[in-house]
Amino acid sequence: MPRGTERGDPRRRDRSGRRPWLARVGDGLYGVAWAAALCGGSPYVALRAMRHRREMRERFGNWRPLPAAAEGALWVHAASLGEMRGALPLLRELNRRGRRAALSVVTPTARELAPEAEAAGARAVRFAPLDAPALVRRTLGTLRPPAVLVCETEVWPGMIAEIHRARIPLAFVSARLTERGAGRLRRLGSWLRQLLGGVYVAAQTGGDAERWLALGISPEQIAVTGNTKYESPRGRVPAEERVRVRGDWHRVIVFGSVRREEAEALAHALDALRKIPGPLLLVVALRHPDGAGVLRRRLEVHGLPILERRELGGPLLPSVRSVAAACSRQDPDTLRAVLLVTTVGELRGFYAAADLAFVGGTLCPVGGHSLFEPAELGIPVFYGSYVSNVADVAAVLEDEGGGFRAATGLELGQTLAGLATSPEECRTAAGAALRGAERVGGAVGRTLDALEAWGFPVGEAARPSAEGRSDGLA
Repeated sequence: MPRGTERGDPRRRDRSGRRPWLARVGDGLYGVAWAAALCGGSPYVALRAMRHRREMRERFGNWRPLPAAAEGALWVHAASLGEMRGALPLLRELNRRGRRAALSVVTPTARELAPEAEAAGARAVRFAPLDAPALVRRTLGTLRPPAVLVCETEVWPGMIAEIHRARIPLAFVSARLTERGAGRLRRLGSWLRQLLGGVYVAAQTGGDAERWLALGISPEQIAVTGNTKYESPRGRVPAEERVRVRGDWHRVIVFGSVRREEAEALAHALDALRKIPGPLLLVVALRHPDGAGVLRRRLEVHGLPILERRELGGPLLPSVRSVAAACSRQDPDTLRAVLLVTTVGELRGFYAAADLAFVGGTLCPVGGHSLFEPAELGIPVFYGSYVSNVADVAAVLEDEGGGFRAATGLELGQTLAGLATSPEECRTAAGAALRGAERVGGAVGRTLDALEAWGFPVGEAARPSAEGRSDGLA
């Protein structure tokens, strides 16, 4: 257990072991608000329960049937797809150490990737319970976790209060906290400070750590460990594999995690890429598939052939000949085409086949998606001005010379075209991107080291003996 605690910080409790009266009053009012919300929304809840039985059963805290291997496992919570990407390396390392873990998510998109999480070591994947205290208690009673690890910034008061009440250690890992987010949380006042008193934080950056400190967490309960999405870089894909996937395309440029708000800027960027010799394939992978129609309509005005990849399976990239054959009067040697991708889980494969990569969520005020994914493959990385979510990686990539920032779509296209038509500069930038990834990698190990120092059960587990006994955690 964390040093100086009994599965929760006793310094934040009265002599009976209970949390201070103000905290208990806040917890009670929060529970009443949830009960009122569920009653008020009962027709909607009932309708959704009929249409999505498994989902709503899990959201109401009923995680059964639960595999035997999941009972007593660590509870790892990752709300959406982005947080889940950060949880997967953590799950893999916990599994390697013999520590069992169950994963909870919030969004249906993340829930659909349960097989990927299970392959990483999750013994079960479930929708997280709604933040009503009774529902969280139900989940805790079923899972009986020795500790709870929450990825990034999912501050759920009901969940935190019930975990404290059960005297289970709780940590935020790969923890982020923006100025805006911190401002919203500060409005909860002393109740929040009491709520977070027994929480531990493995923060992504020093700035994140300072903002968590300002919310009332003790300095000894905070460490800066980095982003768990950033494992040790895997390096470039072997040349023969790249050739097999790329086929006869002269250049492949990937625009990953593109948001619908970036359609206009992307259209300007693609227009500036016309000077790149063909055959050229521009892969546009959407962050949210429902934005495909908006993006397609905006790109069609440029007259480039647009293909769509909507389902998994088959070759990752179409062949030059097949695209030329589908497009009347197209010369394969000068062909330029767009592949619009709405599948989930294939982005790394596209990055691996690319010469250059742009990462979305950076040309609109979203804050950016993972710059590490292409960088760890030795692919030069391009992005816009909105990089608040990935500022640490952007700074390192720019310092090494493997990251390129553009303020507008036109500037993005011009910068991409300049590097794509300069093979030597492109190779230099690729090496620099990989060096940048090596500088920020390894956060999983640092995170687990910090948790182990605090007393969380994440170290190497004892293996079962010949008699089949174990320590109950492995």
